[in-house]
Amino acid sequence: MSVPDTSANLQKKRGPKPDPVRAVMRRTFSEWSDRQFATFWRAHRMLAEFTDESTYKAAIEIASRPNGSLNVSKFAREADRQIFLLLMAGRSS
Repeated sequence: MSVPDTSANLQKKRGPKPDPVRAVMRRTFSEWSDRQFATFWRAHRMLAEFTDESTYKAAIEIASRPNGSLNVSKFAREADRQIFLLLMAGRSS
């Protein structure tokens, strides 16, 4: 005799559902440590959400090394700088 499926029998995972975009990007940058990826992800989200594509591309260019790799700390600093400039521009208007 089987037990019917009811909501009382089902276990739900706690916490927010995983972001599929973040999962794809995490696989793309699998050589990075968890901390390095978290730093990149925070900067990426801020720039993608609050700036335009040209600002995002400029931040990537500024943080790129001569061999083409990305200096994640520099990218995060540039993201912080761009957001600060946006806040200051909004404050003075």
